[in-house]
Amino acid sequence: MNIAICDDEQLYADEIKKHVECYFTRREVPHKIYVFTDGQAAARSEVKFDIAFLDIEIGPVSGLDVGKAMRKNNPNIVFIVVTAFSKYLDDALDLKVLRFLEKPINSERLYAGIDRAIDTLNDTTVGFYLRDGDMDYKKVLLCDLIMIETDRRRTKVYTDAEVFRTKKTLSEWQRELTEPFFMMPHNSFIINMNKIVKFSRTEIELEGGKKHYIVSVAPKRQAETKRILMSYFESRR
Repeated sequence: MNIAICDDEQLYADEIKKHVECYFTRREVPHKIYVFTDGQAAARSEVKFDIAFLDIEIGPVSGLDVGKAMRKNNPNIVFIVVTAFSKYLDDALDLKVLRFLEKPINSERLYAGIDRAIDTLNDTTVGFYLRDGDMDYKKVLLCDLIMIETDRRRTKVYTDAEVFRTKKTLSEWQRELTEPFFMMPHNSFIINMNKIVKFSRTEIELEGGKKHYIVSVAPKRQAETKRILMSYFESRR
């Protein structure tokens, strides 16, 4: 899990980092913490953050603008705003901030905020058992899922990080993945339309984890696939 702490006051940034480190270490959750005292550096970062602690004002840069830039890398990022400026409340609500923390930091409220952030992230994940292990269970973020492919009556799950062989059938995946950005251009694939970089009548190109994948569009589904794709991308403008 990647956590960003964005605050131009080093004292507060270090304090938040100390509490966040304590929280995840005690729970034995793999994590990496990135501290930014420069709002522009935070906005330029290409890291896909899961949780971000944002000061409303990070030097000359608005923390809310930094949050918008971060959301481009991960639409499911969870924001916790740390501020002494209540006048920004309405703007922060537009960013769908999960929780507000006032300075000075109250550790109990901070831990409660992380609890809520984890619960929110869990609602954006999908879980599955691996084929080669009776009890090996994985959870991945839906936004990291590139596609699912049939594989000897079971399935392979392609994510930004790696490929998993799972015990689920494609039909089981189809029933579970009800989000509007998943579709089936072929009986052998379910794809994440957010991962599409290019498509034609017969093929769809997906990108994730710096890799590209080509998926065929079944002849009988070409007209329907085009309609679904055009409608989806039009709705995102």
